[in-house]
Amino acid sequence: MYTKRLNNGKDLSDMGNKCGNLALLTEYGFNVPKAYGVTFNSFEQFIKPLVSEIDEIIQTNDYKTASEKIRQLIINTSVPTEVRTSIEKSVSDFSPDTKFAVRSSGTALKNGEAIVEDSVKKSLAGQYESFLNVPPIEVINAVKLCWASLFNERSLHVFEAKTNGSFLESKMSVVVQQMVLADVSVVMMTHDPLEKNPLLAMEATYGACEAIVSGKVTGDLITIDRNSMVVYNRELGSKRNKVIYDIFNGKNRGTYNLEPTTDDMRKKFSVDNKTALRIAKVGLKIEEKFGHPQDIELVMTDQEIFIVQTRSITTNND
Repeated sequence: MYTKRLNNGKDLSDMGNKCGNLALLTEYGFNVPKAYGVTFNSFEQFIKPLVSEIDEIIQTNDYKTASEKIRQLIINTSVPTEVRTSIEKSVSDFSPDTKFAVRSSGTALKNGEAIVEDSVKKSLAGQYESFLNVPPIEVINAVKLCWASLFNERSLHVFEAKTNGSFLESKMSVVVQQMVLADVSVVMMTHDPLEKNPLLAMEATYGACEAIVSGKVTGDLITIDRNSMVVYNRELGSKRNKVIYDIFNGKNRGTYNLEPTTDDMRKKFSVDNKTALRIAKVGLKIEEKFGHPQDIELVMTDQEIFIVQTRSITTNND
């Protein structure tokens, strides 16, 4: 199978944890934008003819140049017909004007050990690439760039690609998820792993989650007592800009602009206490279902909450 609808938590062995977590969230009844997973099998069918050439490329100390060569090789290689057809069929399940978030979901091997992204032991947050505001016609290209990110410079360094005999057995699946244009986005930690206080913390801002994740915007910081479900502290963030993504194409590949917010937007919290508590309750329900404290990304539009990612909080993210 080359693509799979992420609507239940069954038979997820052919996808990474980012895909699997979305499937579980949907099965558990949380509000998740509709998504498909492009499976490990799709990646393997694509990458198999390129492995020997990639192996030659990584036999260097210049991982920056090597990663660029591999990226270009992948961009210039056609996707097998059966894989392309499956992805295009999945995309056709959405309305023609849908834009997508296309995110990497990988499992790398280091000396035979599987390093699983978004697992309880490892987060690997930011290790691989994601692309936003992708129109249907560009989904295949965005998927290829996600595959290529398995071989980005950081990944080649972290997994010691030159001397790691099992690295080329690593796998990459991809999330293709309907993108929700956010009025407000929130990144929430359901529990601080370094603190003994029973606090849940969130950072909220206007526009896309990536504004917070990438550090482009300082959002509002809100902490909530997990036991009493009372707001413990609030710090107003500057929120000087919000991130507006260009439509992804072959040239810009999802660049963004920083749009200034108004004085009124900066002076008030992007979520009020009532909304923050509503978000916190959703976060604790997710934590209960997954059995571990969670790092959650969500967006809101017209006060409706959509969960776009969740991963277990780890204390070792190297």
